[in-house]
Amino acid sequence: MKQKRLTKADKADRVNHQRVSMVLILCNVLDARSGVSDSIKGAVASSLINMIDTVFVPGDDDSLAKLINNSIDNFCAEMEEKTGSENYREALMFQIKKAKQMLNEVKAGIEKLNRIKEGENILNNICLN
Repeated sequence: MKQKRLTKADKADRVNHQRVSMVLILCNVLDARSGVSDSIKGAVASSLINMIDTVFVPGDDDSLAKLINNSIDNFCAEMEEKTGSENYREALMFQIKKAKQMLNEVKAGIEKLNRIKEGENILNNICLN
């Protein structure tokens, strides 16, 4: 049986539905009281913070951002209580910043290697007669 082609609006609706579903699942992971380690919750919280900072559109995604921030705040408060540290969210944001710096360094290295390879290819294709 042939499936009908989706319109752009239908595709956008499906993508948005998937996005909301993913956010709800990740917030449920953060809100879990058992079965999920603190390190996994920390990784999820960091990913969600990064998501808010990089892909959320102010005004359009405020309700999702509020839901995410509520789950992150609850997790951070729990970690502050467990570890006795202050401002756990700030520590997560510092780790996100360091990870982005490392990623940028890796990208720069890859670009440099690609330029070197292109130069070598050009030199190999030159005929010196």
